[in-house]
Amino acid sequence: MPPSTNSSSKSRGKPRSAGLFARVAGAAARAWSGAGSAGVRVSGPLSVGLILVLGAAWYFGEGPLRREVAEIRRSELQVRFNWPVSPAAPGRPSSRETWLPAAIQNDLVRIAAEKLSADPFDQGALEAARQYLTATGWLSRLRSVERRPGGKINIAADWRIPAAVVEHRGRQYLVAVGGEILKLPPRTPVAAGSMPVITNPKSAPPTDSLGIVYGQPWPGGDVQAAISLVRSLRDMPESKRLRGVDLGSYMSTGHLTLVSDAGARINWGSAPGEFAPGQVSAETRRARLRDILARRFDTVQKSIEIHTDVVLVDKTAARQ
Repeated sequence: MPPSTNSSSKSRGKPRSAGLFARVAGAAARAWSGAGSAGVRVSGPLSVGLILVLGAAWYFGEGPLRREVAEIRRSELQVRFNWPVSPAAPGRPSSRETWLPAAIQNDLVRIAAEKLSADPFDQGALEAARQYLTATGWLSRLRSVERRPGGKINIAADWRIPAAVVEHRGRQYLVAVGGEILKLPPRTPVAAGSMPVITNPKSAPPTDSLGIVYGQPWPGGDVQAAISLVRSLRDMPESKRLRGVDLGSYMSTGHLTLVSDAGARINWGSAPGEFAPGQVSAETRRARLRDILARRFDTVQKSIEIHTDVVLVDKTAARQ
């Protein structure tokens, strides 16, 4: 019988109940009775003494384990994550600072602390913590949950990286590189201008009977196409003048429209990696985009196409 871990603090230090000793004595008596039937005789006083020794061994052997569990339960849980850090730039040492905002860190720690138990044998609490943490979308994989002395719990995970904000029916959703939706704490919006904004997706975000399914990719593929474009341009210094991507014509034409901070709409054409017959190369489009943004043609012209053999400007859409 394994030692119990559910006794109250009031029972520590008191003698064990008669029931426990009776079970130990009974088991020992049966064992010695079997031995006696094989020709070994044990006197009454010696038999009683052995039973008492066995009972004491059970009691005092269980005690250290029970005290250790009690000590763990008395300690306040300290949840620690392997927070994600930015990769080191070429020729520079890696920074150990995390890019994950403090509000999200605190929210994940809160979720883990509420679901985890200080009981080292509580597997149900571990599973509940895994499910709730995964349901935020921030963890692509929960690698391990390790208990350490003093109530410390170390959580190791693989993290999703935010890539853009998707606007749908007046609401904004933070999405990762693969289009997975990431849950934000209540009353914690994404800072304006901090992420590219993707507008007019064809599909609604994934939902179930409980609402948004965080961690699931945005359906349709158009959001992922927009993300691939903004990520392909992020090394370009002029990209800071881009505000996002409009998907309004993507499903009908296959074209992505970049939106500048001046409000200009720049038709990029097909997404990176997609078949683009009759369109100039991605390198040519990048060069044209850099020139337009560097010379601020986007402040003069509202509609520009850079995927054709020549740059086309819609004069009817020019600013008045």
